[in-house]
Amino acid sequence: MNPRFSLRLPGFLLLLAAITPNQHAAELTITTTHQQTGEPIPARLHLTDSDGRPARASNALPFWHDHVSSPGEAVFEIQPGTYSLTVERGPEWSSESLELTLPPGVGATNVTVALRRLVNLPAEGWWPGETHIHRPIAHAELLMRAEDLHFGQLISWWNAANPWTDTPLPSQVIRQFDGNRFLHPLAGEDERDGGALLFLNLDQPIDITSGRRHHPSSLLYARQAQAAGAWIDIEKPFWWDAPMWIAHGIGDSMGIANNHLQRGGVLGNEAWGRPRDMEQFPGPRGNGAWTQEIYHHLLNCGIRLPPSAGSASGVLPNPVGYNRVYVRINGEPSWERWFDGLKAGRVFISNGPLLRVTANGQHPGHVFKPDGDSFEVMIEARLDSRDPIERIEIVRNGMAEVIELPARVTIQESGWFLIRAVTTLTNTLRFAATGPFYVELNGATQSPNQTQSAAFFLEWCDERIATLTTHSSINQAQREEVLAPWREARAFWQTKMDEATPRGSQRRPPTDENDVAFWLNTMRAHHFTRDEMRQVTGFNPEQLDQALDRLSSPESAPANTVRILPYPGGRHPRIGFLEGALAPQRETKVSVFTPWDPDSYVVVDVPEALWSNLGLTYLAHTHIDTIWDRQGITLPRLEWTRHPDGSLSHERVLPNGIAFGAKVVAHERHVEMELWLRNGTSEKLTDLRVQNCVMLKGAAGFTAQSNTNRRLDSPFAAAQSNDGNRWIITAWEHCHRPWSNAPVPCIHSDPRFPDLEPGKEGRLRGWLWFYEGRELNARLEQLAEDMRKTK
Repeated sequence: MNPRFSLRLPGFLLLLAAITPNQHAAELTITTTHQQTGEPIPARLHLTDSDGRPARASNALPFWHDHVSSPGEAVFEIQPGTYSLTVERGPEWSSESLELTLPPGVGATNVTVALRRLVNLPAEGWWPGETHIHRPIAHAELLMRAEDLHFGQLISWWNAANPWTDTPLPSQVIRQFDGNRFLHPLAGEDERDGGALLFLNLDQPIDITSGRRHHPSSLLYARQAQAAGAWIDIEKPFWWDAPMWIAHGIGDSMGIANNHLQRGGVLGNEAWGRPRDMEQFPGPRGNGAWTQEIYHHLLNCGIRLPPSAGSASGVLPNPVGYNRVYVRINGEPSWERWFDGLKAGRVFISNGPLLRVTANGQHPGHVFKPDGDSFEVMIEARLDSRDPIERIEIVRNGMAEVIELPARVTIQESGWFLIRAVTTLTNTLRFAATGPFYVELNGATQSPNQTQSAAFFLEWCDERIATLTTHSSINQAQREEVLAPWREARAFWQTKMDEATPRGSQRRPPTDENDVAFWLNTMRAHHFTRDEMRQVTGFNPEQLDQALDRLSSPESAPANTVRILPYPGGRHPRIGFLEGALAPQRETKVSVFTPWDPDSYVVVDVPEALWSNLGLTYLAHTHIDTIWDRQGITLPRLEWTRHPDGSLSHERVLPNGIAFGAKVVAHERHVEMELWLRNGTSEKLTDLRVQNCVMLKGAAGFTAQSNTNRRLDSPFAAAQSNDGNRWIITAWEHCHRPWSNAPVPCIHSDPRFPDLEPGKEGRLRGWLWFYEGRELNARLEQLAEDMRKTK
């Protein structure tokens, strides 16, 4: 069927009656009625004088910004003159505008404005609500009636204040009125430096009044709200903390039609959020386009989060319900059924057009699971709008295409799609969009654009981590606290990217029960989150729970030695410059735990890279092509060999016969390393340069992304702790380049093998020391002497 448009011209029933002349203020009574029945109905009134100043009602009706909410009759005491009046009642009713003139001497005037119901969506099973109301509780029911809104969440507590501290909580939290309208007055909001989370459906507030702009992490309060049973709405996608929240499982819905979209324009900045590219997302529509772009990246990454809507009336200029989400309910409406429908994604969001869509007869949120590599979907819709429609689009895996409805569409990729309608308004983005439909072709769930979208969030994490690392308003302990969840979030998005890159996945399913126990204990030693454990092992939550329940205590490290363990992978060992190390391989990485803190460690990549006269002969991550990448050859995965004495070793034979390997042996306050290379080719190997990397991300006090606390004195490369009392030092014999990479952060003492004839082997020795003290020069002299003695 064709979409049904209802584009109706304004109309009104107007009755003026002059009563009791008065030389001063005139009394204006505005009555709003239902055109079909003639009965008074609540409505929103915009009454402005010739200078555009809004009038307030004299009978104490709620006023906000530029409008009065009327129960059906509103009285104004105004001066004679010319006035403009617009009357509205949400998008399902007509918008009526008129001008009226009150000449001097007119004492009282009555105006009746009749509104027409354009469409009745609750009668079709679509029930409107919004998640973000900041108006007084005493006014809330009238405000919802005046906007014909059926479900509302009123924000009554937040960071600055909790009025319920000295006020008894309502005995029945959810207010039901007019039969099918519902109000929850105990919603809360945590809005600080990283953005805003809305805590909905709680029976009582949680205490967040101690929160300051930058500390504690927003994750702390989110976890508390989650534990209390809250529905958590991520109020906008562009908030800085959004990818961190998602990575930690925070968020039941996300505000796509949010309060930056306003009835009279747009709040065109991103406030405490990631700013948009003004060239890519220009003008009044740019903020809304950026909002949807971020949401589409989340969907591409497999994050199935329903869209929501909120207006922030009482803080921003919007009326209540200007941005709203319609939820499909089967049967009689209830609070539980509305949220069940929202959770299932049976929704469309709107600040104007009313877009009801089915795909093959199914509502948004449906998961299509066809066999085969493609299938056809018939998209049908009903569309009503007071504003002209500029275009209707299908958005598939983030790519928009203009269509006419009804439409038959062939789907050839897994992922998702939604339908969007955009009006012709240019001063704001007035639109409607369905919740996503999901597609799993032959059981595959992954969008083809997951790699790019995950990289988008990786870059976001890097920007945020860099900002928090240097934030001057929080001390070092606070900084580490707020950085910790971001580092874990970064690992989450790295895994999202890896799992979409066939050669880049870091997933390593254990081979047997002993392997399960070893790697889970190793990840515990690294304080991996459960999600990180799942990313490495491939276990689902139930499998991981069972494996952890069976887990015995790990073997302790040999006495009087630092602890060394193979690095488990999954969590990226770097903080920054991640584009220079995609999909890091764990088989060359060993964790060396510091003697002063059993929870801190460095990750040594030995080797990280190997060059020869043939070119880049080996690289322990994805960055630039090796000689094998250029030939389309994928090197097999390997693991460290664990020896009874606690030492570790590995060996790799390359396709052309070159072999190399490493061994790491732990001592009381240092480790010794050996790297060997054998020329298995028929030609001489030259220019045998090695890159060995000591990454400092896991070492508390050494994470500053700066070179100011580094010492480079060949063969030594040393990093100093923030307090100046400790040093991590590395050195390799035949070092040709000591250096430090601040963004990672890491230190290098990169050696060079001698040229090797066919069949010949070269060996290099390296060290990693931990030093506590401030006499570095003396310590380096002693280490140099020790190196000479052990030759």
